[in-house]
Amino acid sequence: MQELGTYQKMAVEQGYRFECPCGEYSRTIDNARSCRKCLKYSIVPGRYVIDISTGEVVFGTIPTEEEKRRAKFCDWRTIQKA
Repeated sequence: MQELGTYQKMAVEQGYRFECPCGEYSRTIDNARSCRKCLKYSIVPGRYVIDISTGEVVFGTIPTEEEKRRAKFCDWRTIQKA
């Protein structure tokens, strides 16, 4: 596991240990999954959540490079409604 930086250590100490795809920290997995910033900035919003205190994926799966490449060329909002 990668060593946490000062900002990350402070976030964990304050209870913000869950990271969403756009990089925001949240107190709960559910909050990280429904991050509003992800809806605008992430190519895979709500797909996975990482516990930065352990480095583990605690929800979902991290997309492969191929999936990231494909997501850049399609509108995920259309796919989710299908």
